[in-house]
Amino acid sequence: MLQKYLLTFCNQGLLSLLNFALNVALLRAWAPIDYGIFALTLVLALTIEALQNALVNAPLSVYVPVMHRRAPRVLTEIMLSSVSAIMAVAALICGIVFGLAVFGEARYPLLTALGVGAFMGSQLLRAYGRSYLFTQLRPARVAVSDVTYVTVGSTVFVLLWFAPDMIVPATVFWILTIANVIATLLSFWVAQVALRLTLRRRILRRYAEVWRDARWALAGVVTATLQSRAHVLVVTAAFGEAVFAALAAGAVLFGPMRLVLQAWGMITRPFLARAVGRRDRREIVMTNRFSLGAVLAGYMAFVALLYLLWDQVEIRLYAGKYEDMEIIVVLWAAVSLLFAVRALFSIPLQSMRQFKRLAFATAMGAVVSLVSVTILALTLGFQYSVAGVGLGEAVSLVYVIYIYRRYMRNLAATGPLESGKNGAGYPAQIANGAGNS
Repeated sequence: MLQKYLLTFCNQGLLSLLNFALNVALLRAWAPIDYGIFALTLVLALTIEALQNALVNAPLSVYVPVMHRRAPRVLTEIMLSSVSAIMAVAALICGIVFGLAVFGEARYPLLTALGVGAFMGSQLLRAYGRSYLFTQLRPARVAVSDVTYVTVGSTVFVLLWFAPDMIVPATVFWILTIANVIATLLSFWVAQVALRLTLRRRILRRYAEVWRDARWALAGVVTATLQSRAHVLVVTAAFGEAVFAALAAGAVLFGPMRLVLQAWGMITRPFLARAVGRRDRREIVMTNRFSLGAVLAGYMAFVALLYLLWDQVEIRLYAGKYEDMEIIVVLWAAVSLLFAVRALFSIPLQSMRQFKRLAFATAMGAVVSLVSVTILALTLGFQYSVAGVGLGEAVSLVYVIYIYRRYMRNLAATGPLESGKNGAGYPAQIANGAGNS
């Protein structure tokens, strides 16, 4: 597993580098209002992808790895891929409507709106392909797809260098869409499976069993989004997109860490799901300690480097376009640390399918975050709205650690499963495929 972790870390680092470089390039090339609208679009795209993670990718990673019988496993995969495709079509429509609303005054507004929709829909398909490969614990094959995505997506920088006038929102979104489509097709080709879809009610009805867990995962995504994106709602509504751009610009530095944590969860969740099925407490604890140590060590090294190079970063990256960036970046550094620890403690709880408990944790954090962000933004200034997000993260983290310790004690008390028995309390219809063949 260590080799898989290292490969996943390097692979996600490549994606993070592209995302970071793209944001930095557009941050420097565009006016604050243009970058603010672009950043707002990315927030919506990430939110839609988070919904797919709750409804499709998380069930895929905790149900399929413990299925040994081929027929139920294949039916479950077809059902989940079909739901993912339906969500991709919905994201396409949502993106077009959103693009028409926010890019009405941009160059090529209709082409931009179509690009936003195509980007959001294709992003969900690529995310499902990556999740499928991670479920099979094949990060090397994920790397093939991701390298392709980065290679095609890097066309943006070529145009930025040789034809900067072409770098408008429409161009960026269509390049990313093409990269998503090629990477998606490649991911299923290297997996040597067909993306089989169906609208047959008999198969889609199986989702009712998954929904028992997915509904709480969905509630967790909604509340987690409110908790971590409260500043988007409050600051954009109260001060406008140009002011929000300053907060988005500060968060750019810590964006790669969120992508690394997302991939870390994809490779860790199915591995821990197998350990939960065996009730192997030692494996879960050791994996989580390794995750915490590796991620926190890398984070502290990054923060130290950022502190040493801050003067150059402020001059070269922000170029005097944004005020109070030092305060904003310091606050984002603290929030990102809280987010990372909460995410790492949440991964084993997701493998135990404690989605309801996690939803309750982020619901408490969302309330605290919305109230704190509103008060701080309107009394102290928009810069301090980030501290409100941090207060929400802190509340969620305390409760997540509490339920993690509680379920680890319970797991130790029950002891390992006997061979051939189903663990983790899978719903009846799904569990039928989890026994030994």
